[in-house]
Amino acid sequence: MKYYHFCTEGLRKGIIFRDEEDFIVGMNYVAITAKECGLVILAFCLMSNHWHFIVRGNTIDIERFNTLLKSRISMWLHRKYSLSHFLKGQELTIKEIDSLDYLRKVIGYVLRNPIVAGINCTVESYRWGSGKCYFHENHPHDKQVISDRSKGILCKTNSSAIKSYGLDRYGMITPDQYVDKEAVTDIFRTAKAFIYNVMSFKSFDMDLELENGLAQKIAIEDSKLIKIVESLCSRDFKVRSVDLLPTRDKCIVAVKLRKDYGASSKQISRILGLDQDVIELLR
Repeated sequence: MKYYHFCTEGLRKGIIFRDEEDFIVGMNYVAITAKECGLVILAFCLMSNHWHFIVRGNTIDIERFNTLLKSRISMWLHRKYSLSHFLKGQELTIKEIDSLDYLRKVIGYVLRNPIVAGINCTVESYRWGSGKCYFHENHPHDKQVISDRSKGILCKTNSSAIKSYGLDRYGMITPDQYVDKEAVTDIFRTAKAFIYNVMSFKSFDMDLELENGLAQKIAIEDSKLIKIVESLCSRDFKVRSVDLLPTRDKCIVAVKLRKDYGASSKQISRILGLDQDVIELLR
């Protein structure tokens, strides 16, 4: 079996995971879909508008996994936000990992992705990935004692794969139940080597992001900017959602986000659904 790094292109318009509930649903779909596809996950993280995985398997299983994961998340977004075909056309990049050195570096890259994106967290404290799984004793989580049917309802699925897992108090399948922690321990051998690769190689990050078309500068994380936009919509325009604003008012919000919060045109485009070219013309 070979190792691969695969990731999806960051959405230029729109956010996949808008709140905690969305992330929990996404995490549960990762666990269930990996079980169904027989894909071994070594490390991963879900970001607001894309995801990264390091896996052991083959490209057929990776493509099947990504297609099924996108399908499940798309259905969830449709049910919750009435969004149709939201992830259609989102490109998948798969790269074979051809050396132990590269494998160590790219695992570090994936795990520190939230930190580099400007999120106020550590590798271990970021909930929407596998950073907490390695090189320390995993204390057993308080699992809910509930039936498989109830677990399926909480996880928004009827997949039989749910029987393999327990849920924590938030209704989430924790990554320590399905990530191959032992393989990562063998790859790095020591906690010191793991920490070194997680916290180093900034030039490696830029090279990899340019190669995958993911490079961007984020001044404030998407989830916080969404809350700011919701507040602006309510206070200044008396509506509950940015989706209810006409283009003219979205442009007013875009100018404020750029001037007051340092948000990039690319990030504003994701949040507001405006064309990036339009945003860059605003003053």
